[in-house]
Amino acid sequence: MEVLYPRYCGLDVHKSSITACVLLARAGKGLKHIRRFGSTTRELRELVAWLDAQTLAQLDRIDPELLCPVVLAQREMEKRRSASV
Repeated sequence: MEVLYPRYCGLDVHKSSITACVLLARAGKGLKHIRRFGSTTRELRELVAWLDAQTLAQLDRIDPELLCPVVLAQREMEKRRSASV
């Protein structure tokens, strides 16, 4: 199977939790990292930080309506903070 994206994330979103599965293609072998987060603001911020740490090139290309508005707002605040420094 051909690798289209070397780093990708799928999110399983529910009312009280979000499960993130990050797939990384390295040296012909796939690595999978799965982590579950709650739905509070603090836990959504942890999700954003964890995704940023995974350096997912495709995260910004996901249809914004598919992501939780709180996650999008947090990412926008982080971009504004880094731009103003």
